[in-house]
Parts: sequence; structure tokens; C-alpha cells
Amino acid sequence: VTYLDPDIEVFAPLDDVAGAAERHGIVLTPHRLTPVPAAGRQPDARAFLVSGAYTLGFVAVGPAGAGFLDWWADRCGRDCLHDVPDGLFVDQRWVDFVPGLVADFHILRHPGYNVAYWNLPTRAVARGAGGELTVNGEPLRFFHFTSAQRAGLERGTRLRCYGDVRRGPLGLEIVHPEYRRIAPEGEALPQTLTPVYPACEGLTQGRIRALV
Repeated sequence: VTYLDPDIEVFAPLDDVAGAAERHGIVLTPHRLTPVPAAGRQPDARAFLVSGAYTLGFVAVGPAGAGFLDWWADRCGRDCLHDVPDGLFVDQRWVDFVPGLVADFHILRHPGYNVAYWNLPTRAVARGAGGELTVNGEPLRFFHFTSAQRAGLERGTRLRCYGDVRRGPLGLEIVHPEYRRIAPEGEALPQTLTPVYPACEGLTQGRIRALV
């Protein structure tokens, strides 16, 4: 059995999943496969301590994982709650028990699975010569949008994207990109530049506007 959140879009076949679930019982994807910097943009390491090690927008379970699936369903039947002071974060924190309760499980480390805003700093998304999307040179299997992203990025929506353009390993890229929706007929570009000073480093323009 493979579960995908409704805000996930699949871009390529999930060929590795069924076999891994059959062999190992449970297949999971962590929020991060690399250490989170001690200081930086959200979400930080503390956010993952709250929400759990694994992102449950995706999980695959084979025959050997059926016992854990029953246990998890029983826990979630009563305590699938967002109650951070009591250590509950809906269904996710319960799955942190997998390493101790399941004899064999598999962490899917392919960079093209479960790409999302929480791991994008370490996953370079690019378009290949044939139009296919890749992540760190591997095929993009599925992208995990937020519900707000799904609502704001409907097909045909016009966006204005901006950020710090630099040359990266795959060519020009925008570091920490931002975007906003614009009217269907377009919108004139501003006639002046927005000044950026070192004292504002790390603050988005939207955050500065809210403070002002």
C-alpha cells in the first residue's frame, strides 16, 4: 500500500517504492537527508523536532509492516492531534517509533522523492534537454506542495519571481526565490530599485513591509 497526500504531484513512475515495501515492510522519507544549519531560514531543526523526523505525506507499507500499520492506526484513532506541548503532531510523531518497533524498514534517499520547501536548499531542481525535471541530476518523482502553493499556483496563473540571481552548478539560479501573483493582463515593472542593506540580510521584503 502506498499513500500520497492530495497536495503531491507525481512527475515520474515511483518504480522503487513497491519493491522496497515488499522487501522491508515500511518505506519512509525523512524531512531532511542532510543536517539543518544551526542558524538560517525556516524551517529550522527545532521545527523538525516538533513535527517529527519523517514526512508522512508519503508512506509505503508491505506485508511485513502490517503489524505496525495496525498499531499506528490505533494511536491515531485517539491521538492524531496537533498538540505540540503534549508532544503530538497529528500522525507524524508516532512514526518516529519505527526504528525501535520495526525490525526492517527502508529510508528512501533518492533526491527526487518528496521534494518540498523544507528540503529545497539541498535539492537543485532543473529541466533537462528533453523537458524532463531533475533533482540533483536524478529524475523528479514527486513534489510535495503545500495547500497554499496548490491554490496559488493553478495552471494559467501569472507570477512575478524575484531573488538573488547567481551562477550555480546547473547555470543561473535564484537563491531564496520569492514570487507573487499578478493580474492576468500583466503588471508594469517598478521604475525604481528596492535598496538592500546588510542589516536586512535574512529578512524578506514581505517581512520588512509588514514591520514598517
